[in-house]
Amino acid sequence: MKILPSDYPLLFNERALADTIEGQLGRIRFAINEPSDDALLSMPTEDIVEHAYRNFRIEPVVINKAGVSRKPTEIGGYREDDGQHRVLENGFKFEVAFPFTGALGMFNHHIGKPPPRELRAKRDNGELLVAVHGEDLTAEAVKGEVSREIDDIVAYMERINAEVTRYNEGIRNYARNAVNSRKDRILRAREIAASIGYDMQRRPDAPPTYISQELQRVVRARRIAEVREGVSFVPEPVIEEDEYKHILDVMSGMALMMERSPRTFTKLKEEEIRDHFLLQLNGHYKGGALGETFNRRGKTDILVREQDKNLFIAECKIWKSADGITAAIDQLLSYLTWRDTKAALVVFVKRKGIAGPLKKIMKTVEAHQCMKRVEGKADGGRRFVFGERDDPSREIVLTVMVFHIPPLDGASSAGDFEEQ
Repeated sequence: MKILPSDYPLLFNERALADTIEGQLGRIRFAINEPSDDALLSMPTEDIVEHAYRNFRIEPVVINKAGVSRKPTEIGGYREDDGQHRVLENGFKFEVAFPFTGALGMFNHHIGKPPPRELRAKRDNGELLVAVHGEDLTAEAVKGEVSREIDDIVAYMERINAEVTRYNEGIRNYARNAVNSRKDRILRAREIAASIGYDMQRRPDAPPTYISQELQRVVRARRIAEVREGVSFVPEPVIEEDEYKHILDVMSGMALMMERSPRTFTKLKEEEIRDHFLLQLNGHYKGGALGETFNRRGKTDILVREQDKNLFIAECKIWKSADGITAAIDQLLSYLTWRDTKAALVVFVKRKGIAGPLKKIMKTVEAHQCMKRVEGKADGGRRFVFGERDDPSREIVLTVMVFHIPPLDGASSAGDFEEQ
């Protein structure tokens, strides 16, 4: 029995993985530096970050070690190291195909140095072909050679994947830092602020509020290419993030009080629920020259305005159906003629159970055609980012909070047997 050297391509020997990763980082920097100053300032940072992740991540290679044997091929001879040709009496090539997924080019890379011994295989249509050439080969010999080769290939690829995973996990922070750095440089050069803060003076005697538990996170985003070039950036008023969180805390505290006192609040209509929130909110903030800071518009919404800009919008809804949630979101988005506005959708479930409606509400919000991403966990609910249909660079931060006001014992709530 004689095992011959494989003539298949050598793996892991062409390029250092560190060089490729540095090249990818350079492409990220180029993509961030390419748009004009105004275009970059008009783009939501997280859209650019997600674009960088989706376009410049490296797909790790996963090899399925459950290989499939190919039909043996007879070989009549081979060439010795000294150039002499030798005839084989019983020579065959045995080949096993191992499916894989991921970036094909990773088979050409090495970490620091190539593997301690040569590893050879052929890549063909999503399969890695490992071959054993020889004369008078036995099943045990072929199986042993194939197992040794694929085990060493998988082990080395796992080392490569570990570096690739570290790179992929760092893309978002790298891109975010690069975007923020460039935006800061532009704004400093122009001597303007990226946005005009809307200060509201909080009353020192305002009571503390309750913070409820958080819900799970899911991430989606649009591509950078959907943001139009040629946009002239104009700073617009926004409400401060700390004030937004405090407003949510106040609303959450009020909602929890309703939730814990169903006898008092179960019969209230949407407008009456809204009035309770207005009372609490204006108890925490001093009104300006026009009176109360928080104002009403329509039946259920609560507004904070600066000149002709809506800086904060809230809708109070009683759960009836998914269509009602979609309509509430559409109404909030109809105010979207500015950038970086913050909003809240407070939904009360007047049913015996809340689990079913809660799931439907969140699925309805996530499925809305203008939903760009779930930005993170928010106190008392889930925080989403929506964009304008025609200009996704204009965004609204929407926190959805759901509270339960169960019907009184022996009573039924309207719509109890509708969409549960």
